[in-house]
Amino acid sequence: MWSEMTWMRVRALLFLALLVIPISLGGGGEHRYLYAVVYRIENRGPHPVRLSEDDRSIALFWSSRYQRVELLNSTPDIERRYSDDDGNPLALLKLPEEIGPGENLTLTAYYIIRLRGRPRPRLNPEKAGELGDIPKKLVEEFCVSTDTFRIDDRIRRLAEEVTENESTVLGMVTALVGWVREHICYGSGELPKYPQETLRDGYGDCDDQAILLVTLCRAVGIPALLQLGCVYLRDYEGRRLVWEGHLDVGQRNIGWHGWALVYIPPWGWLPVDLTLRAVGEPINCIAKAPEYEGYIAVCYNISRGDYVGDSRRERERVIEEGLYLTLYEELIPQRAKRPMGIGEAIIVAATLTIVIILILGWRRAF
Repeated sequence: MWSEMTWMRVRALLFLALLVIPISLGGGGEHRYLYAVVYRIENRGPHPVRLSEDDRSIALFWSSRYQRVELLNSTPDIERRYSDDDGNPLALLKLPEEIGPGENLTLTAYYIIRLRGRPRPRLNPEKAGELGDIPKKLVEEFCVSTDTFRIDDRIRRLAEEVTENESTVLGMVTALVGWVREHICYGSGELPKYPQETLRDGYGDCDDQAILLVTLCRAVGIPALLQLGCVYLRDYEGRRLVWEGHLDVGQRNIGWHGWALVYIPPWGWLPVDLTLRAVGEPINCIAKAPEYEGYIAVCYNISRGDYVGDSRRERERVIEEGLYLTLYEELIPQRAKRPMGIGEAIIVAATLTIVIILILGWRRAF
């Protein structure tokens, strides 16, 4: 764990970087941020810990028509860029392959994130497509049971019962959203959960509920996956110590969030957000999802990877090997307005479980 003086030095380092890193903001109508990260690995165990190629990689975010992310600088430098099995962009850093007892490594990265709001779909139930309108290739790829989205008999029966009276995909997804919102309360923890665990417990945070919804959708032939990203939270500042004291997380103006991405014909892939806002009718989780507004940056798509299992194994490994991890991240607005109606308490509560995937991006690809 770092001292308060060390935390102050880290923050000073981030702001000094603004003076030496050239930033071309350009253009108008954008929400623009500097995303700054300092990550430290300390080996307090008695033995050397080997760092694989995956351990030495960092996340690079997605870029699209409405989101542009550029890595301005990293220390150490990048050795090469590549993608994981889900297509998430990563970069291998020039780091040693081993960290000895009493040694530590400090990594820094600075990104410019440019976000634009995108048009919302005009959801008309009369124009909604059916299961037969979904491309077969998408069904084959995004309707399978995986390590994260485990489809068992209970999940399949539940999904079929909830959607049995619906003839369109929009109707089916809306019915599943309504069931999850009615039966699953919001509650957070240190680690993400499998869908069966969320059903058993009757509660889960944003990514837990999204994982459950994705699994239910897949069980009835609707393509779906999990997305994770960061959210701008103006004036938020927090610090938490978890994983039996082995993980120290400090944040300013940033939180992490998870939601479902579901294929709904004829509109295509649409974000479905169960938790970030109190939105009234279930269809509003689709029609009024906050992911359209330019305050949330997509970092990861999760379809094949074992997000839950990887998170748990990482915690066990860190504790067992005597590693101590410190993560400080800050989202510095260059041009942004405060998002309206964002559930800050929900974002803050969920951050601990989702920030694990950032650490896995720094230390391990899917």
